[in-house]
Amino acid sequence: LGEIAECDADVARALQLDANCALAIATQAGRMADEGQTRQAIAQLDAAIDKLPGDASLHIASGWQHQENDRLNEALRDYQQAMALDPQNMRGYVNAAAVLHSLGRNSEAADLWDNGANACPDNGQLAYNAGTALYQQRDYERAIGHLDRARQLIGERNDVQMNRAQTLQMLGRHQEAIDEWQQLYRREPHWDWVLNGLVESYYRLGDTANAQRYSWELDQLSGDHEGTVKLGWLLFHDRKSEELIELVEPLAKATHSRPEFGQMMGMSLRRQEKFPEALQWMERTVATHEDYHWARGDLANILSEIYSRHDEALKHIQIAISMAPDSAFYRCVHGEILERKNGPGKKGGWLKRLFGG
Repeated sequence: LGEIAECDADVARALQLDANCALAIATQAGRMADEGQTRQAIAQLDAAIDKLPGDASLHIASGWQHQENDRLNEALRDYQQAMALDPQNMRGYVNAAAVLHSLGRNSEAADLWDNGANACPDNGQLAYNAGTALYQQRDYERAIGHLDRARQLIGERNDVQMNRAQTLQMLGRHQEAIDEWQQLYRREPHWDWVLNGLVESYYRLGDTANAQRYSWELDQLSGDHEGTVKLGWLLFHDRKSEELIELVEPLAKATHSRPEFGQMMGMSLRRQEKFPEALQWMERTVATHEDYHWARGDLANILSEIYSRHDEALKHIQIAISMAPDSAFYRCVHGEILERKNGPGKKGGWLKRLFGG
């Protein structure tokens, strides 16, 4: 609250009443560190731990000071000791997992969350934290067990239900995901995460009418056709070119259309081997959205692979690389263009392998 003087006075009074009050000692050490006296703060905590070796909160406070000063292994030892002393202390799991992530030991962090939540089966918040952390590690099978328990213990809460629905979605359990999304939708009808989830799960179940309905609602919410973009990419990755063209062509022809629609048109027509129309859409998209590098990558490939216009293709792919220098895709396209330009080429290179021509 920023009431520093009052805080210091309360700590001093607490220590007068009990010189071994762990909370007061930890708070005082934190205040010392805030004033730049980090070494003295850690020394005070070390002395307190020697007197009170069984107090988990002192190890948490000591670990935090080490963590703040990039002494991560020392911090981890403190947090591990805190968890051993008090398995219900959620802060130990949270901080230890953060340290393990910083050390690049992500699988250990995931195991820590899993073991910690299993050791505290009645702690709904810990179950939620563990499920969320495992979801972020793409460990969906373990994540859903903890999120199911969090849902049972905590009940209807937006973050719990959203993360559970997303995990169910990743596991392909779309009807269960929809049940959760629908409960969220009744409370939060204008939440884009919910609408995105409904679009995808209904689409995956083959319910295109509901997928379309919620994509339209997302369009209305975003004001920028976010729902149609979402549905369009789902159709694209399922190679439903005719349905995709029917969906986006009217929008792609609009004066101020989103570049994704032009890209979808170009790539869908290319898949249908309607190369002149595909090229026209790709050139149009690049001309109207010069900074949309994905369209340049598509254009570069078709110019070289289908039309043998390698010099033009090189120009576009080099611009795309300058916009997205970390893109391995563009560098592969660049290499294939050079192969075609400098020697006998082979149609159906990187793009065909990725998208199926």
